[in-house]
Amino acid sequence: MTYAALLKWAAHELNDAGIEGARREAELLLAYTLGIRREDLYLRNPLSEVQADAAGKAGGAASADAATATVRFQEVVARRAAREPLAYITGAKEFYGLTFAVDQRVLIPRPETELLVELCLEHLERRSGGKLSCEQHSSAGCGSQREQYSVAHAPFVVADICTGSGAVGIAVAVNRPDVSVLASDISAAALEVAAGNAQRHGVSERIVFAQGDLFAPWKSWKSWKSWKSWKSWQSSPSPPNAGDGDRHLMDRAINHPTKCVMNRIVDHPMDVILCNPPYIPQYEIATLQPEVRDYEPRQALEAGADGLAFYRRLLSQAGTFLNQDGLLLMEIGYGQQDAVLRMAHENGWKASTIPDLAGIARVVAAQRV
Repeated sequence: MTYAALLKWAAHELNDAGIEGARREAELLLAYTLGIRREDLYLRNPLSEVQADAAGKAGGAASADAATATVRFQEVVARRAAREPLAYITGAKEFYGLTFAVDQRVLIPRPETELLVELCLEHLERRSGGKLSCEQHSSAGCGSQREQYSVAHAPFVVADICTGSGAVGIAVAVNRPDVSVLASDISAAALEVAAGNAQRHGVSERIVFAQGDLFAPWKSWKSWKSWKSWKSWQSSPSPPNAGDGDRHLMDRAINHPTKCVMNRIVDHPMDVILCNPPYIPQYEIATLQPEVRDYEPRQALEAGADGLAFYRRLLSQAGTFLNQDGLLLMEIGYGQQDAVLRMAHENGWKASTIPDLAGIARVVAAQRV
């Protein structure tokens, strides 16, 4: 079967399943199946046989490869027609110019969430007097040298609460080598994905992944006297007085940040707190697109009867961990701006909303009064 015939069939199947942009998704699925880029489907002869990809093999082997590729393509099209998200099928999602591994353990990063990263970077630029220059980047070097540069020269600390895949915190760390990140999530499974993404993008040494509810890991760490004895703590199978929900992942060999980063995160108030929390009311879950409702983790979506449960807790707790000039940035759902702003003001914050590219209030930015 030709590329053109496969694409025509797949686009028809996906369109009948109610998927918007069926042709584009069919192209992406075929490219994924063949291990090529989407544009390569057209850089090659679109009428060429699939078995052309097995060029150089004997005819029987080429036919077998073509048949295998066709079957695999039919399988992934069936999964997409069942409304499984494209990102879960391919195992990857682009966010802020970076590719992140994703699966059903984590929420799929959305384009509108990139606004959190943009606002964080802008705030850090103002605090530091500008972006890091190319000379600064090159002088930082790589590996441990870069890490020493980062902490010594401009030791910013950013928290990424409800980190999920780690996309937000990792994007900030990639763009600011002078930043250390505390990324927390209540889901240990999500943190495994996030830690893998940090390693993929070369920022593992500057990010601490911690399992716990919102700020719980940070609060627990502050009380651990054994932090003063890093060596004995590092070799301990479990930090003193660590509850099951507040254990960091060092002892699980998922994340191994450097000593200076760990010490700074514990001792230094946060310069920016980022959070894309669950914010969908319980009654709206059933009305969501099947890709979201049936596949993405419910724990990362649902936020009580009115969808505001996490904002109440964030606004009552975040001030304790933020420095005086620090910034709290929270993504919000459609129509939630008035309620969240009211809660912010009631909790002693000066707050405003920032719209996304569609003009929808997407982020609440708050600072302590």
